[in-house]
Amino acid sequence: MTESGNFNKPKNPSYDNYVAGLEYRETLYRRVLESTQEGFVLGDEDCVIKDVNDALCRMTGFTAGELAGKYMWEIYDDQTQSCIVTRHPEMRMSRDRRFEGALLKKGGGTIPVAVHGNILTDDLGRILGNGAFIVDLTKQKEAEDLLRQSLDQRDHALRRLNDELAAAAKYVRSVLPEPFSDKGVAAKWKFLPAETLGGDTFGYQWLDHDHFAVYLIDVSGHGVGPALLSVSVVNMIRSGTLPDTDFREPAQVLDSLNKAFPGEKHDFMFFTMWYGVYNRKTRELKYSSGGHPPALFMEHIPGQPPRAKNLSVKNIILGAREDASFGQESAVLENPGCLYVFSDGAFEITQPDGAFWGMEGFCHYMETQACANPEALDALISHVTELTGGDRLGDDLTIIEAKLGLPGA
Repeated sequence: MTESGNFNKPKNPSYDNYVAGLEYRETLYRRVLESTQEGFVLGDEDCVIKDVNDALCRMTGFTAGELAGKYMWEIYDDQTQSCIVTRHPEMRMSRDRRFEGALLKKGGGTIPVAVHGNILTDDLGRILGNGAFIVDLTKQKEAEDLLRQSLDQRDHALRRLNDELAAAAKYVRSVLPEPFSDKGVAAKWKFLPAETLGGDTFGYQWLDHDHFAVYLIDVSGHGVGPALLSVSVVNMIRSGTLPDTDFREPAQVLDSLNKAFPGEKHDFMFFTMWYGVYNRKTRELKYSSGGHPPALFMEHIPGQPPRAKNLSVKNIILGAREDASFGQESAVLENPGCLYVFSDGAFEITQPDGAFWGMEGFCHYMETQACANPEALDALISHVTELTGGDRLGDDLTIIEAKLGLPGA
């Protein structure tokens, strides 16, 4: 007792520490809520708003006093409220509530937001109220819209590019020759581009009554550029517009093409080529090539297996050097047979197990098919498909078959 007769309240250090701890946690809680960039709304167990932080006020333009007393769902637009009503039974059973919606702004308008709400309980599990953090998604939605626009533009550009590639591929196909049989010569082909547009183009034609020309061009690369360059080369041969050139002389043809299409003036695209001319009366075959695989002539002698003869000339690739010179060779075909002109995609094939087919394997296979099999080209395509396991080819596969002097040609 004091001198005035009053009793002092006994000191309780544990109680004082508990109160101090509560005050500290309350201060810390308030600082967290006021410093976060996320909006926060606190409601009672009936979802009536009791408190909001400054971030939510800045988002909406409403003061804390204007928001207090509203139901927590009344701060969202009608569509979001309808979603909340629809999910109300589910949300009442869940302590963790997440959804996206639109928050109302003072004066009109909405803000896209993500909401993460929780039921607040005491240590005994009794409901004390409801809280929700609200994140402004405006910048995220703007970024998503920009990305969506970019993707739409990309898709439109890809569709346009695919249409243009399809049109270009159709044009390339239009310059390829039809299979034919005439005057002891029968010719046909198979063409499998590695992409929509490849760098291979080819042709065959009668130069006059006796001379038959066959040729194949392989431009480096794939796509529109190589395809159009190869078509330009073929068109010059088909139309006979190379100046000062005897198209019955293969070396002259390669020399003129090399001068007409220098690589430095055509985006540094170069091309290989095989060009041959068959005289049906003398049975002489003149040929030249520039950096191209050899053609194969499968001689047909009844009762004997076909014998392969490589027809190649060592010349430089076309377009690499304008001053290059080109030689040619000739052979008299004593017996009828099949001439095969092809690109390197016909034999440079890596199998799924890593094994490489190669020129030797290709020649051996063609010896089993040539002359004896009228569908030798189809058989080759099927065989290559088996070798690759059905995978896309690494390069264009082009092959021409010209039957020279055989029955039915």
